[in-house]
Amino acid sequence: MARGMAPDLPATLWPLFLRLALGDDAPSSLPPAELHRVLTCATEEGLLPLLYDDPAVPGSVREATENAPAIRSLYLRRLGLHRQAARTLVDMLGPDGCLFIKGFDYRFRLYARPELRPSADIDVYVPPERVDEAVTRLRGAGGRLASSDGAELWGREYYEVGLDIGEVRVEIHRTFGHRARTAVDYADVWAQREPFAAGDFEARRLAPLHAMGVHALNLAKDELSSPLIRFVDFFLMLRLWPERVPALTALARAWRIERALYGSLRITAALFPEIETEPVAQTMESLVSPGARRFLDAFVLPDRLKTLSGHRDGRAMQLWRKGWLTDGVARRAAFLGSWAWRSVRDFPPSGSRR
Repeated sequence: MARGMAPDLPATLWPLFLRLALGDDAPSSLPPAELHRVLTCATEEGLLPLLYDDPAVPGSVREATENAPAIRSLYLRRLGLHRQAARTLVDMLGPDGCLFIKGFDYRFRLYARPELRPSADIDVYVPPERVDEAVTRLRGAGGRLASSDGAELWGREYYEVGLDIGEVRVEIHRTFGHRARTAVDYADVWAQREPFAAGDFEARRLAPLHAMGVHALNLAKDELSSPLIRFVDFFLMLRLWPERVPALTALARAWRIERALYGSLRITAALFPEIETEPVAQTMESLVSPGARRFLDAFVLPDRLKTLSGHRDGRAMQLWRKGWLTDGVARRAAFLGSWAWRSVRDFPPSGSRR
């Protein structure tokens, strides 16, 4: 596979990744054990297609990854399965029946070729009043309800449900997360949806400003422990739509995601300093007070310059970060209270009776 088709990636991406994976940001050689480590970590971080494609990858890594045609064949096959499942969604629900969000959208919006942005599943948003009908239609067409906690809790207002269409998991969202944590204007999100071409068919996706807001919301929902590719996504959004950055503050206040957006911008700028332009810096300053910034920086936000993705600090720290990345005392209390109630209701202590 010819290199040089990757998007304009952060200059610090590969030195950062290699330092976190190997402890060396510019290895002179890559023995088999270290190559295995690099490929494993790149897969976990969602960076493997870019590792094979980007000409900025250090020469020792490029030389050790010469089986690119086989890798590209795998990405293209996976992309084909995703396109087929997405086409089934559009055929069953209509072009205006759902909004593609997250990875499937980013394949076509942010990257030079869709196979450069891997995605484990397809995520779509369907308005709450239409979502049960959409699930029924897809199940009638052969979609299989996923056996997961989300599926079991679907009737109890869980915010997403998984269905398997062929070999592809489709996550259908009726909200972008627990309602207690945000005040997203879903009617406005739906009204401002825009068309896009997903290969040979047309679908719908979020408007750019909403895409940035939802991405920050999702990063915070994962306590900013997401794979590096998701911070690359955010970097590319900020590069693609710099004129929309000032409007993020008003959106964050309306949606009550000020802390989520602040944390997402702070971590992205720490990973990729070139993105901290004056508008980005001003937006961060406008989102939370100086005292809150100091608190979040010191006690809440993970240090992603020292660790790869994953919840490496334990469940208690996950909940601590979830709470403090939620805006307002009332919303924090409501979210943590609902989490505690669900834990008791759905996962009772061993030996207890429902």
